[in-house]
This record gives sequence, C-alpha cells and structure tokens, in this order.
Amino acid sequence: MSAFNVVPILQQCGVKIECIEPWGESQLIVGSNDGSLLLMSVDMISIPPTCNCIDTNKAITKKPIVQMAAADENPNLGILVLLPQDGPISLHDLSRNGGLFPQRGQPLMKTKGCTMFTLESRGSGVATLCCALKRRIAIYNWDGTGFVEARELQLVDGAKCMTWAAGPMLCIGSRREYSLISAQNSSVTPLFPTGRTGASPCCTRLPDGLLVSRDNVGVFLNFDGSAAREHGVSWTE
Repeated sequence: MSAFNVVPILQQCGVKIECIEPWGESQLIVGSNDGSLLLMSVDMISIPPTCNCIDTNKAITKKPIVQMAAADENPNLGILVLLPQDGPISLHDLSRNGGLFPQRGQPLMKTKGCTMFTLESRGSGVATLCCALKRRIAIYNWDGTGFVEARELQLVDGAKCMTWAAGPMLCIGSRREYSLISAQNSSVTPLFPTGRTGASPCCTRLPDGLLVSRDNVGVFLNFDGSAAREHGVSWTE
C-alpha cells in the first residue's frame, strides 16, 4: 500500500523545469532553467490527467528560477515571490494585468547571493520573508506595497533548509544540526543532529507541526521542537 499514487501529467515541456508552485485549484506556475515562467492548467478529471501550457513569460530573468512562492490569500498581497539562481529576489503581480506575472517594483537587491527563502503569509495581508545569505538570515516584513528589511540574524553555520514553524520561530537545518531560531530576539534552541548519511537536511511545515529528515527517517515534531509521534516514517531513498 502506497501513501501516494504517481500520475505523470506532463511528458514534454520544452524547457528544463527547476521549480513548481501550485496556484489556485488547478494551475501550476513552472520556473525553468532558462529563466522563463510558464502557467500550466491541470485537468485531473480526464483519464489520464492532462496538463497544458496556457501562458508564458520569457522575460522574467536570464538565470535559472530556483524557488517561488505564491501569496494570494489577501487582495493586498497577490504576489509571486521569485528567486533566480544567486538572487536577488523579485516580486511579481499575480493578477496577470499587463502580461504573465509582471514584476512589481525593484528587486530586493540586498538578497543578492540568497540561496533560499521561506515565506509566511496570512489572510490579513501580513507577510514575513526570511532569506538565507551565507551565515546570516535576513528578515523582511510586508508594509502594504513591498517588503522592508527588518533585521538580520547571525548563524554559526549556513542554512541548508528552513521553514517557518509557529509565530516568530524558524526551523533551520544546517550541515550539522536542526535548530529553532526566533526571528524576534535571535534566541536559538538546538534540536538534534541532522544525521550520519551525509544527505542534505530537509524540513517542511505541516498543518499541526513539522516534518524533518534524519538519515532515512522523517521525524514528526511539534512546533516547539518536541517529538509529536513515537515513530517516524522510513524512506527507501
């Protein structure tokens, strides 16, 4: 018995896909290796399911698009946060007025060299952006029209993965260990080593906690870093 069924929906895309972001109930935003952005419509009712490109923007960037996040819970947000390889991060309008996801304002130039980000957005129009830059973390707050730099956090080791936990807390996996870091006062709570296999750490937020990888096991945590379940999930690869 498998937890998921694998269903191929796109065999030929014409570009090398670097990242994918779901948008709405049946659309995918696809970032490519050549810097173009594609909007795909997915029909999961048909047998087999189909995926069709309905729009393209080839003028987004000349570098590979390595990460995206769509925040459209509130009309005051309606943005696509986009990270090309080595940054800087740029913001794009999700309304599609004037083309496919036109750029909104200037890129966040201080995020040049950014390797990853995590976005926390809420329906009230409040959003916080956390960017990893070598051995530091830059925090940006949404002011209604754009992101404004709020503070920086210094790290002992560079972040290999990160996600928002609860409130101001970030879960960060470095080369050696996982830890919880407060975006407000920079307090650090060490959790446990990332493992012995040499695999990159991985963490993600679930509706009621966190899931982090250690060796070949997925460990369930509460938002405060305590164990949420007695047993984890073993992965074959």
